Amino acid sequence: MKNNRQQQLNGAKQALCKFLSIAALSVAATASLNAQQFHEGRRASVLGRTTQYVRTHKELLLADTLVVAALSADAASSVHCQQTNPVGCIESNPFLGRHPSASATWGYSLGFSAGIVAINHALFSIAPKDPVRHIALFSSVAIAVTEIPTVRNNVQTSEARRAFLARQQR
Repeated sequence: MKNNRQQQLNGAKQALCKFLSIAALSVAATASLNAQQFHEGRRASVLGRTTQYVRTHKELLLADTLVVAALSADAASSVHCQQTNPVGCIESNPFLGRHPSASATWGYSLGFSAGIVAINHALFSIAPKDPVRHIALFSSVAIAVTEIPTVRNNVQTSEARRAFLARQQR
């Protein structure tokens, strides 16, 4: 029963993440293209504005995807590790405490992701053309790369506990 409830919560979290990322893309696309078309004196459809935004902001959207995926992988692996091995898994983030709840972990991860995405969009909109705009992608790649060992450690700690329990049952 507990596993079924956990699967439902994980499914709800994934759906919320997808919804928030789609909503953020829609809002950003609408705001950017509305301003552009206002100056040109015309109004395109929502699909046309979204398509135009995606075509002109591929690098920025890639940066956003990297950040959200990396921090979501960290949150998911941390929550899984805390549930399977509460003794061996200790959160190293001082803002969350040693054993944070799943909602605290996901809330921090999504909030931090939203902040980085907002900074990337602000930088992209105020920066001159190409050279400075690449900073958003470089910083996002750096965040994603630094999360790899964290996620790997969470998974290894969780699997070590699972293997220990399997040996105990034999």
